Amino acid sequence: MYTKKSINKGYSLASLISNHESIDTSNPNGYAFAEILTKLVDFQSDVISEKTKKGITEAKEQGGATGRPRKPDENVQRAIAMYESKKHFSRN
Repeated sequence: MYTKKSINKGYSLASLISNHESIDTSNPNGYAFAEILTKLVDFQSDVISEKTKKGITEAKEQGGATGRPRKPDENVQRAIAMYESKKHFSRN
């Protein structure tokens, strides 16, 4: 198995060899199959992204909160007080 660099996307493609299905992407005949797989992966990524954006939009329209939950205010206030007191320290 070898790896080659994809010029357009910047990620590596590994060869896929399956004797049962007669697939070998390491030769020119199998290269088209590898391209189809790449396009399917790109399509799947686009579908997931669109669904995520749609879900966020719907949540905002319904008044729901999106993103990471906020830290409790008491923790934030304690962190600010520690920072301002200059008594905090970091472990390196």
